[in-house]
Amino acid sequence: MTGFWTRFFSRDLHKDIGRRVEIAGEAANAKAAAIIRLSGGRHVYLDGVHFWPREIRGKQVKAIGTLRLEPAPEPVKADEQAVQQIGGESWWLADPSYEVAR
Repeated sequence: MTGFWTRFFSRDLHKDIGRRVEIAGEAANAKAAAIIRLSGGRHVYLDGVHFWPREIRGKQVKAIGTLRLEPAPEPVKADEQAVQQIGGESWWLADPSYEVAR
């Protein structure tokens, strides 16, 4: 996974929005999709990857995709009370490919 892609691990991700990037971190599952946990407590969702298989979860992985920053969804409301508030923004990799890091 080398070449013209930008590699990042803990730098400012805003500079790479819309670019093909390579990321590395720990594979984990979240409600919205599979994620890669980066250093510094950040994480990136993998678009189209709903969950990591048991044999990959918790392992170090590398992924390549186009970096996107998406606003958090509007809170889900029931009877005018917020049921779920996510807030903020989410990092996503579009059209990702991934492998377990060696």
